[in-house]
Amino acid sequence: MKLLFIFPVVVATCLAKAIAPEGVVKAAAGYAYAVDLEVPVPLSGFNCMKKYGYKTAFIRAYDPTGAGRFDTNAVNNIRNANQAGLGTEVYMTPQLHSNKRGSQQFRELYEGLRNGKIQVRTVWVQVTSP
Repeated sequence: MKLLFIFPVVVATCLAKAIAPEGVVKAAAGYAYAVDLEVPVPLSGFNCMKKYGYKTAFIRAYDPTGAGRFDTNAVNNIRNANQAGLGTEVYMTPQLHSNKRGSQQFRELYEGLRNGKIQVRTVWVQVTSP
């Protein structure tokens, strides 16, 4: 008896269609190319990226190796990317096992960019599992 009840329910479930709610606004599909950098890139490299449709460069400004330090490639990469017409975003990867506190690591990044005459508005923090 249970089989006679379960079988039609399974068939009905398989054949049923989801009802789409009315009035749902769909977002326009879109995407943009971006690149994540931690090595020095010349202006010609950024020009090439721009030519092939890249919009933004995510540039590492804090190097987590050792105890962690300001990434000296960041200032020139930011300048070159901006000169090529790319947007720039700065990120840091803090060193979790450093004797430096997170606030000190952030301060090193901030001061390194300010000393390079880079105006800091936003910094992305890359968080990973230890």
